[in-house]
Amino acid sequence: MKVLAVMADKSGCAFYRLVAPSQVLQKDGVDVTLDLGGDTTLAYRNKDGRISSMEPLDYDVIVLQLASTQDALDAIPLMQKQGIAVVIEIDDNYWAFERNHSMKQYYQQGKCNIYHMANACKMADLITVSTPALAQEIRTFTSCPIRVIRNCIPESYLTTPRKEYDGFRVGWSGNPHTHPRDLEVTGGYVPTVCRATGSTYFSLGTDISAAILGFDEGETLFTEWVPLKEYPYALNQMDVGIVPLKMSPFNESKSYLKGLEFAALGIPFVASPTSEYLKLDRHGVGLIAREKHQWFSQLKQLIKNTEYRTEFIQKGKEFAAMETYEFNAYQWAEAWEAAIKQRKNRKNRLTNPLVV
Repeated sequence: MKVLAVMADKSGCAFYRLVAPSQVLQKDGVDVTLDLGGDTTLAYRNKDGRISSMEPLDYDVIVLQLASTQDALDAIPLMQKQGIAVVIEIDDNYWAFERNHSMKQYYQQGKCNIYHMANACKMADLITVSTPALAQEIRTFTSCPIRVIRNCIPESYLTTPRKEYDGFRVGWSGNPHTHPRDLEVTGGYVPTVCRATGSTYFSLGTDISAAILGFDEGETLFTEWVPLKEYPYALNQMDVGIVPLKMSPFNESKSYLKGLEFAALGIPFVASPTSEYLKLDRHGVGLIAREKHQWFSQLKQLIKNTEYRTEFIQKGKEFAAMETYEFNAYQWAEAWEAAIKQRKNRKNRLTNPLVV
């Protein structure tokens, strides 16, 4: 099986959904080529600038991450005409962005948009997604087969050393512009519990979150975004984490990746009750704040009770150890093989209508 995995960009999304599993599969002997697009797939355009033909491509399957352009729609049938299976990879519910999400306008009005993405899903041989809720959303507009492959973490996260620092830290990582109204669900209880326990709030990415949560200026610590390879080390500057999520269709489709990262690093956390975090809760990983006041009580327990916190650290580590790419990359390979079979079956049906 020869695979071309075309990344949408070099972001964390590309790393977790294509780069990390592909690197493990490459070590196992699977022929996977990672590409940002444009350099590997040779296309020819007509006078209107539309892709009209392609060079012969030596791949069995091509994975397109967030195929959301007219170029993708023009290229997919040309790839399939060559007998190449096409897989669309999607990791978020782009059809349910919150009103104030920084990417909403871009994906509704830009050259990359949800309408192209939906059409690409209808044309594909297989779609891979990270959660059952996202699969359910996509099934409303396409009959294309969908595989749920949950996000994983690199095995190295399990042994990431902790940085030495004074005091106890409650932390969050993210960008409020891509998490609109998420932090607000904590109801102001994060500053209250930090002050009551002598803990410090620490954010990775931006200091804007501190003001949204209700902290006073100069009361908190933060670190700017770091390169992806340094991310686990930066995240490991926290003792307890928070994963607040506004209950919405967009967040319901999000994976439990943040909680899994915390668990792998030995950072117990409190999260909102989305279906993904309720799944972790059933495994004894993390705590759930169903009501605003529980952000105070659950965090206080983790901060003040060392034995209680250690129990969650151990359970989190045990769960995360089974959710690594080293254990689960085969699921990506199986999905790509299923896409190849699906393409062959479609070709047989087209060339021989009597074949069922």
